[in-house]
Amino acid sequence: MKHLRLPVLLTFCLAISLLVVFPGSAARAQTRIPATVNCSTGCISNGEWDDWVKGGIVKFTVEDPLIHISNGSFRRDLFMINGTQEVDIGISVESSTTGGCGKKGDWFFAEAVNALGQVLFLKCVGIPLQDVGLDVTFQESYFTSNGGGMFFKITDPGNTMCSTGCFVSGMGTSYNIIFEQEGVYDTWTGTEVALSGWSKSQYQSTTGVWTYQSRNFDFLTTSNPPQMYWHTVPAPGNNGGLLYSCDKETGTTC
Repeated sequence: MKHLRLPVLLTFCLAISLLVVFPGSAARAQTRIPATVNCSTGCISNGEWDDWVKGGIVKFTVEDPLIHISNGSFRRDLFMINGTQEVDIGISVESSTTGGCGKKGDWFFAEAVNALGQVLFLKCVGIPLQDVGLDVTFQESYFTSNGGGMFFKITDPGNTMCSTGCFVSGMGTSYNIIFEQEGVYDTWTGTEVALSGWSKSQYQSTTGVWTYQSRNFDFLTTSNPPQMYWHTVPAPGNNGGLLYSCDKETGTTC
């Protein structure tokens, strides 16, 4: 798969807002200024590994950017697909009720969509302010008990969401593409999101064994913004490498 894609619930339209309020965060007023980056219809960058897997793990920085348009968002996530079947976990910052979580705010989220395109699970919990700027671990994996399915886990200091696992029965447990992705729907000048790191990238084999990624993405698609590139390409012994991303006006690096 070489094209850009979004989790199924992300659709937005363009509008301008003078005040954006994020539940759990301080209200922030801003003065409208001319924007030099127009990502109002979406700018997306992602890397993919094409392998049959049962799960994935990545650790990345939690961000809280100011969204300048009324139906905008920022999303950073790990997701896996097999045809129309999809599991997705990460963070979503939304300035309206039309985003993936359906409510304004900064969210940890997890979503599962079955092979029929039905949303079997969608959970969004507000990101604590103390987590912003920290590196948090996100995991999606399979289970076999009681008929089996997929589960999600987020490891942050406050055990905010799915800290002991959120289990979804009725989901298939094999996926052939695993993505690390960043997407932004907004207009801005300068830097929207500063340098962030993605580390500890792992996959769970079809036999259930966890292994660090040890090779480059099979495909890396960048919109610049988001800028996305390897600082350290995964290789045997380096624990999954180190990926950088950011959202800047210009350039290909952060």
